[in-house]
Amino acid sequence: MPVWGWADPGATVAVEFNEQRKTATVGADGRWQVTLDAMKALNTGQKMAVVCGDDSKTINDVVVGEVWFCSGQSNMTVTLGFLSQFPVMEKRYQPVVDYINKEIETASSHTAPSHPLASGQGWT
Repeated sequence: MPVWGWADPGATVAVEFNEQRKTATVGADGRWQVTLDAMKALNTGQKMAVVCGDDSKTINDVVVGEVWFCSGQSNMTVTLGFLSQFPVMEKRYQPVVDYINKEIETASSHTAPSHPLASGQGWT
């Protein structure tokens, strides 16, 4: 799992996460990167600490695993719970950290924007 950032050239950066500690020397361009060893999925948040000299940053509740983003039409309303009734799917399905069910939303072609875009203003 790569972790990267920017710091003063020549500095040493240490990353601590899930009982691993990796260090890197910052390159002349100010970039650094460490690669944490492969690990099993974590469904409970862990603390990641990044230290460079007297500076440190801590990120809480970091989880590790695959992220699947699915989109589609009506076929996307099929739930994992429904699929688990089929023996083949039951063997393959393993619970994930979170499952978000986004309801299908539509808008008519006559829906007016909530506010007009100013001239030259693009999407952000």
